[in-house]
Amino acid sequence: MTGPCARSFLSHTIMQKRLQWLWLIALGLAPIVLWILPGDFFDHSEVELCPSKAFFNIECLGCGMTRAVMHMHHLEIDSAAYYNPGVFVVFPGLVLLWGYWVWMAMGRLDLQQYILRLMPRRA
Repeated sequence: MTGPCARSFLSHTIMQKRLQWLWLIALGLAPIVLWILPGDFFDHSEVELCPSKAFFNIECLGCGMTRAVMHMHHLEIDSAAYYNPGVFVVFPGLVLLWGYWVWMAMGRLDLQQYILRLMPRRA
């Protein structure tokens, strides 16, 4: 394929690869940034983000989940359970979702084959 269409397709493919690399880098940096922030970073917010709490003054099942996940990320299990006991279900789900996103981003960049080579083979 030659001509303007080929160049357009090629630049589109290069742009997609760059966006995939940016996505993979952002996914890699997200847990690091959360580890750098203190565990109580979200504990003292003056802004009420929950619509249920803001409009009706009723706590929903998700109230405190952001704080609980942050404490769980820092392995502060007692504090996490205090803010929302549902964190014991949500946090592992978030970790699995994050791992899936990383794995899929690596697949789109053809990096999965390098990871699979590092894994021991079964006899």
